[in-house]
Amino acid sequence: MNFWLKHTDKDKFKLPVTPRAFDVSVAHKNTVVNIVSLGEINLLGKTGLRSITLSSFFPAQDYSFAKADRREPDYYIDKLEKWRKGNTIIRFIINGVINMQCTMESFSWGQQDGTNDIYYDITLKEYRTVSTKKRTQKKIKATKHKIKKGDTLSRIAKKYYGKSSATYRNKIYKANKKIIKNKSKLPKGKKIKIPALTVTSWK
Repeated sequence: MNFWLKHTDKDKFKLPVTPRAFDVSVAHKNTVVNIVSLGEINLLGKTGLRSITLSSFFPAQDYSFAKADRREPDYYIDKLEKWRKGNTIIRFIINGVINMQCTMESFSWGQQDGTNDIYYDITLKEYRTVSTKKRTQKKIKATKHKIKKGDTLSRIAKKYYGKSSATYRNKIYKANKKIIKNKSKLPKGKKIKIPALTVTSWK
């Protein structure tokens, strides 16, 4: 079983000594409220973020159980400290078990004997990407439209405003009440006004 810590495809490493165990903990964000007539009520919330704790060591010696491609302890310490100080989003991977984007919450390390092996404890916290939508505005200039067979307010609104919602349909209807007597049956061949409008969209 291989344990990986990865920032990018090129900026990553495999733990040279597989931890004997790792701990995963997660809390569920339930809320307890007190209602006079009922007492305490538990309101179900969303699942919390997972935390993972790893404990092992970076060997300075050639142990039979260490990975053959191990590096010197300083390599791992420098890499982890760089990620920690840079608030780097990394990925924790156990092949076939877990693949989690995370942040490094804590990292402690030191020597315990004269072997120069570096023992460490790392706590990782799950990281969820929050997507933000960008607002765009498009100004539609006033124009005219000649009603053709099959035209509806929805189709016309979609053609000029990009959307066929009630807001845009009503905008066209109100500007042409003298011509459009029946919303569901537009007079073929008549020219109607398409009012100027600023259309807002989120991407």
